[in-house]
Amino acid sequence: MKAGEAIPATGHTTELRNDKAATCTEEGYTGDEYCTVCKETVKAGQAIPAKGHTTAIQNKKDATCTEDGYTGDTVCTVCKETVTTGQAIPATGHTIELRNDKAATCTEEGYTGDEYCTVCKTTVKTGEVIPVAEHSTEIRNAKEATCTETGYTGDEYCTVCKTTVKTGEVIPVAEHSTEIRNAKEATCTETGYTGDEICTVCGTTVKTGETISAKGHTTAIQNKTDATCTADGYTGDEICTVCGTTVKTGEAIPATGHSTELRNHTEATCTEAGYTGDEYCTVCGIMVKAGTVISSVGHIYDAGVVTKEATEDEEGILTYTCTVCGDTRTEAIPKLTVEKQAPTVSVSAVRGANGRISLTGLIVDFENADHYYQVVSRGLVYCSETRLGSRTLTVNTPGRTRVNFSSNKADGSYIYNMKPASSGTYYIVRAYVTYRDDNGKTIYVYSDPIRVSYNSLQ
Repeated sequence: MKAGEAIPATGHTTELRNDKAATCTEEGYTGDEYCTVCKETVKAGQAIPAKGHTTAIQNKKDATCTEDGYTGDTVCTVCKETVTTGQAIPATGHTIELRNDKAATCTEEGYTGDEYCTVCKTTVKTGEVIPVAEHSTEIRNAKEATCTETGYTGDEYCTVCKTTVKTGEVIPVAEHSTEIRNAKEATCTETGYTGDEICTVCGTTVKTGETISAKGHTTAIQNKTDATCTADGYTGDEICTVCGTTVKTGEAIPATGHSTELRNHTEATCTEAGYTGDEYCTVCGIMVKAGTVISSVGHIYDAGVVTKEATEDEEGILTYTCTVCGDTRTEAIPKLTVEKQAPTVSVSAVRGANGRISLTGLIVDFENADHYYQVVSRGLVYCSETRLGSRTLTVNTPGRTRVNFSSNKADGSYIYNMKPASSGTYYIVRAYVTYRDDNGKTIYVYSDPIRVSYNSLQ
């Protein structure tokens, strides 16, 4: 018997599955090696990175002087996708040079020149004629006038075209340049001389001078003395301050007499004597006249002012004041007799909440309690209009409803919310207060009646 031998493994018989080529934008796959015999995946594939676009510029156009260009679109040569859209390129504008330009002269016109584009070979703007230029002149043959000869303004001569543009004119003989000679000042008693005007250039006497009258004396007062109360004065002598001559002798001034003022004067008052005062000279200080005593005048009172008003309980005070010294005296003002007034009451209505009628009013007895009888009680009476009929509504009216208030607010007001039988029922309403008169009798005071329903109120 012979032993068997090992048979080597055959190895996998493979094929490639699930392979995929990469594109510009998507990944690919190398594929899995798959055994067609044992049906196993022998080797798993790997991802192939996306290739990315392979681009070229299309639709590109250069800008010209007058037309816009285009940068071109970036297009993938593989997938034909436009990766980036191009942009407009602004027209470049003309590249200008100046041709045929010529400067104007004083005899020929010039030309501004044509604007010519060196790129598109086009005349972009035609030039304009430049007017003949003004002459460039200088003054020739000018001569100054003197006091004996005429002058000349000179000719305007163009230094470019060598032409006399404007002929000059004769300048009249100039005025003399003079100075004053032989002048002499006038004095108090002698005449003077203005002097002769003589030309310093040609020596001619242009104008003969004139005699100046004597000035007369310029005087000042000297030796003057003022008069006093008792002694004469002197006006002083007029003496010339220039030549020292006494032009006019002064005169005596009579004594002035005393100039007096009143001293030690006191006015008489209501109770004390006064004094007329002494007359003193304000110049020499002598008392010229002694004063006399003035008798006291007594008080002069005004019509009086009420300094305390009289009331029902106290007398008032009337105060009189002296119009001279302010002294005062008083008189009593009798107590006031005041008649008391009856209190009053009012009533009005507004629409309240929850179907109620809100009745409000004011009791007047608190503004001046001393002048009003004191309120003893207060309240309201009301009755349906149908039930009341033509009767007058009071607290004693049969069928009425009476509401008593224990008090009112501090300002005299009150409020009461009334529940009507229905929203359309009309009521006659009156407020009342009572007080006791001076005899102790209870008096009723009523408000004016009001007619009201819930529906009639706003």
